[in-house]
Amino acid sequence: MHPEKVDCLDFSTAHREVCGIDQVDLSGSECKTPGRRPCPGCSQLRDIDSRINEMEIALKKLQDERCRIKTLRNKFHDALATALPIELLSRIFIFCLEDHSVPTKCQKGLNVHSPPLRKRSRPSGYVLGAVCKRWREIAHSTPHLWTTVVVRLKDGEVDQCAQFTRDWLSHTGSLPLTLDIYQPEGTQTSFGPPPAFDVSPIFAALNAHSSQWETVVADIHSDLMLLLRGDGNGAPRLRTLDIAAINKHLPQHYPTPPIVFSLAGPTPRPTRVKLHQIRYPSATVTWDSITHLDIWEASVAECYAILQSGMNLVECYIEKIEIANFEAPAPPQQFVLPHLQVLHIRWNDAQEVLLNALTLPSLASLFTNGPLRALPALITRSGCKSTLTELILSDLDTTVFDLMCALENAPLLKQLSVSGLPLDDTLFDRLSTTAFFHPAQAHADAQGVFLPHLASLSLFSDPGLFSFRAVASIFMPERELWQEGWKRRSLSRFWLEVGDSDGGYEPLEWYMLDPWPVDSYAFALLRAVKASGVDLRIYDGQGLDLFEYKEGDE
Repeated sequence: MHPEKVDCLDFSTAHREVCGIDQVDLSGSECKTPGRRPCPGCSQLRDIDSRINEMEIALKKLQDERCRIKTLRNKFHDALATALPIELLSRIFIFCLEDHSVPTKCQKGLNVHSPPLRKRSRPSGYVLGAVCKRWREIAHSTPHLWTTVVVRLKDGEVDQCAQFTRDWLSHTGSLPLTLDIYQPEGTQTSFGPPPAFDVSPIFAALNAHSSQWETVVADIHSDLMLLLRGDGNGAPRLRTLDIAAINKHLPQHYPTPPIVFSLAGPTPRPTRVKLHQIRYPSATVTWDSITHLDIWEASVAECYAILQSGMNLVECYIEKIEIANFEAPAPPQQFVLPHLQVLHIRWNDAQEVLLNALTLPSLASLFTNGPLRALPALITRSGCKSTLTELILSDLDTTVFDLMCALENAPLLKQLSVSGLPLDDTLFDRLSTTAFFHPAQAHADAQGVFLPHLASLSLFSDPGLFSFRAVASIFMPERELWQEGWKRRSLSRFWLEVGDSDGGYEPLEWYMLDPWPVDSYAFALLRAVKASGVDLRIYDGQGLDLFEYKEGDE
């Protein structure tokens, strides 16, 4: 065997021949041959391994010493930690928390209420604590950094999540908590069974702190929701309940919806409740304490029960009302809600019945896609002319006459959104004739001034039914009734999306319009209005602005 041709495998074979054994430990330990000395290779490897081990031990000691010295150095060179008291440092750390606010979604130019997209923050406490030992001590002693608890229910993570949750909650002190519990996308289904894995250890950690719950947000299967039971003493601090259940499909008009949320102990008294895919009776709470209510689905009978117990409601959103046999039963009584300021109801055929049963003396904002013929009587009966400042209206069966009657009864209106109505020039002509007015005429009881305080107007309509010259006239009337002391209406925002009235008011695109509805004179007027500083947007179903389209066309 020639040494220059021996590879690694040949070396091991050579060792076995020299030592006279079949198995050789190539780590450097002595050969196990009885009565013989170790081969030279094994002896040398043993010495090398021994030296490496000694150096590794020495290196570990040096690394530990380096860590200790760096910690000591930070006490002198970390200007933030040395120059400021701990209380101020904790306050600065609190400002690192992410903002959870979510703007209201704008759809088709209308300020339509919709469920906000949940924004989950990064774990600020752990991020700040990872900088150094000093920061970690400050972060762990600042309970405000730990008051939002985000829990993801996923198979394979239960034990780690439970331990993480217990550790997280141990830093909260006695401060109010916000819980955000959810199942990841892809594991949710409206009709499937609950997850097969056991998540009870996670809920046990959460339930132990129910006395601190202030906000509970949960988007999980209804069977898992029942695990959220508390520690037996209820949740005395609970003020916001936002739950969406992933349920098995229930038949329409289910007679007795199953309980989805119910705590052991005293019944909680939240002031803000949002239920999605959960029926009104399925959450065990004290309903007369609620000031802000948002329900995705309810029967007419449930709506009546809500209104009957909603004496303290300030805002009420009902997205979908189910009607058995397509006929809304008559209300058992008239409902007077003295504090209700915001009412949004849509996607149902019972709105006229509901509106006729309500008296709302504090009403400030109303969204409805029901018949507008019920609005004048509601406003007159409620005496809310002096408080009603926002109307969001949508009704395919309503005429312009009904719209104008409703608007005449809301003289202090500041924001108006209209969609699904066959708008002609009537509204624009009426606004144009009172584009200028004397301030003394702008009172609620004044006659002859139409919507003097209107600041925002959003429309979704067929451009073939009205004139764009009439649109421009509400800002720049050809005959300006300008007199000393008079003022122009402060209409600073106008959004218009074009749609097709023959297709159920589906969005249109500019290239589909034939004949072209905007003549050169109207276009020049509108461009001048936009140049004057008005937030003017006239756009198609793709969001393409009229002025951008014309510039590209030219």
